[in-house]
Amino acid sequence: MVAIKRMLAALLAALSIFSCTELAYAQSDPVEFDTPRVQAEPLNATDSTRIGDLKSQLEALYRRVGEELNIDYLYVKILHLIAGGKATYADALPDIYTDLTLSALPGAFDIDGAEQDYDRTAPWAVCGDKSVTRPNGYYLPDAAYNVAADVVAIMNNRFAGDRGSMQGYFDVLTTDAKRSILFCEAVLEYAGSRDAADAFFLAYLEMLEAKEAGENVLTKSASGVVFKETYRNILVECGISAANDLNILSTILSFDGVLAAGSGTDSVCTETVIPFVPGYSSRDNMMLAAMSIVGKCRYVWGGGHMTTGNIVGINPMWNVFHDAYLNSDVEVSSKYSKCVIPDGSWCPMHGKQNDWDGCLFRSKTAYSAADYIAERQDVLDLSGVDLDKLTAQLEADVDFSAGVTSHRLDGLDCSGYTSWLYNQVTGDNYVFDSGAYYFIGQRGIKRMKSGTTLVAGDVFSWGDHIVVIVGPVKEGSKAYVMLEAGRTNVKFGVAYYRNAKNADIAEALEVAKEANLLVGNMDETEATRKFSMTIGFGGNYPGDPKTGYRAWGRLRVSFADEDTIVPEYGKTITEMTAQEIIQYTMEHTPYQYISGLETYSGEHFDLEGIRSSMTTVKTDLVDFSKIQLTFKLD
Repeated sequence: MVAIKRMLAALLAALSIFSCTELAYAQSDPVEFDTPRVQAEPLNATDSTRIGDLKSQLEALYRRVGEELNIDYLYVKILHLIAGGKATYADALPDIYTDLTLSALPGAFDIDGAEQDYDRTAPWAVCGDKSVTRPNGYYLPDAAYNVAADVVAIMNNRFAGDRGSMQGYFDVLTTDAKRSILFCEAVLEYAGSRDAADAFFLAYLEMLEAKEAGENVLTKSASGVVFKETYRNILVECGISAANDLNILSTILSFDGVLAAGSGTDSVCTETVIPFVPGYSSRDNMMLAAMSIVGKCRYVWGGGHMTTGNIVGINPMWNVFHDAYLNSDVEVSSKYSKCVIPDGSWCPMHGKQNDWDGCLFRSKTAYSAADYIAERQDVLDLSGVDLDKLTAQLEADVDFSAGVTSHRLDGLDCSGYTSWLYNQVTGDNYVFDSGAYYFIGQRGIKRMKSGTTLVAGDVFSWGDHIVVIVGPVKEGSKAYVMLEAGRTNVKFGVAYYRNAKNADIAEALEVAKEANLLVGNMDETEATRKFSMTIGFGGNYPGDPKTGYRAWGRLRVSFADEDTIVPEYGKTITEMTAQEIIQYTMEHTPYQYISGLETYSGEHFDLEGIRSSMTTVKTDLVDFSKIQLTFKLD
């Protein structure tokens, strides 16, 4: 048979299985269209009377391989397309269960960049021609089975791998999203691009964040189907730029209904991912919580009090209320602050306010989560919020029995932020809910002396304000980077003792500004504030006993990582600088909580380190030929 094929090589007919088929967009832009997929009945390999044309035979083969490996047959079809979509025979009416494809050409499932060993025999296939040596990369059943089995083995391996800071995100993905991501990663790795495979998960999520529901990330061009510029740039930023890698992904993603339909990461997650563990007392966990809402939560006078700071995890309404300011086209003069403050403010619920109490007490009293949500639905965009989950969260953690002024749930003020943060790491040991002046007097907080060396999680309070310490700008410095809920956002700032060096204060201010940009995507219009911890700040009125009040406090809990050495820095978190703590925290934060990744251009933080920590998948080297192929996520 081989000799005959060589003789007939000049009569070669290269039959492309996709030559008459447009790429199937799972959901199309108006200018693009779907193509129905072939629904062929499986063929009996031994029944020559039922052998159809090549496309029908191949469709049946894809389904048979899919059944054998417990995967969607479409994956096998896509692998063939990535390999070129050719099934080349010397005769015009081949039988793929008897004939070899032409060995003078690349194999039908040969993929550029892959090291391919066709060493498995398709277990169901029987070849009537005894001269055919098997397994064989030019025998289509063996070729399809081997390549698909190798890819499935990598999918299994990556499914079991550790994704570091992104593992929590991966765990809550829908099954369809997991499959899609794992398949893309596996094909990239199979084609020799392990780094691109590791980077893909982050790129996939970033593409989801950037796109509208129903929008394709691909478009047609003279050269075929390619990524739109926006999404190609995202892939390149994440480290995926090789032409072969982009071609592989454009082929796979043109069949990806999950990506086409989705918008935002919540569309592919079964629950909201938060970067910290509620109730776990460690300083690094505390910093993860503290930084998770930087640039995502508005200052709301009274917010976080009257049990509204008892919420476990992150209240999604903070981000919704915050975005209402960003999305508003209302012009507000400089005399008005875009947050809820006692005087001179504007809010999306009540407009401009000049009265002494702003609009805090003009918001309705809610006696249930349903009351609160109903008042917000007509004004705020709740389309991205799972209202059932929000209702359950609020009803579990907020006491509505006596009524709650609804603005208290829209954001946090300075002591509301500190109360919420402390409540995240103390579990049931202590519950905090106090204004700034009385905060450090609460049970569970140790009062400290002026001049005390401050560490991550300590607080400094004066009269009407309180801030949370991140760390010193350099070892031994008296200038600290801090976090506050201050007009108009939760953000980084600076707190310093009188004997701090001016150069240290200036450097701390630069670190805080850059952190605001990197973490919160806040531009220069958002003031980065600095406060002296030596000067006594005034109260509300002349003679107010708060005048001159200063206090420092530290949680009375046993932190799990008090003496734990952070390997990357060779010291404990209490010995790290603010810049190190912020960098380390960002490297352990799901990317959606780092809003300025695409715009940051500062000098104090290492984007490569942050991206690298997000994209590394730790998998053991395994012999894929010996792994049990049982890929299943159901």
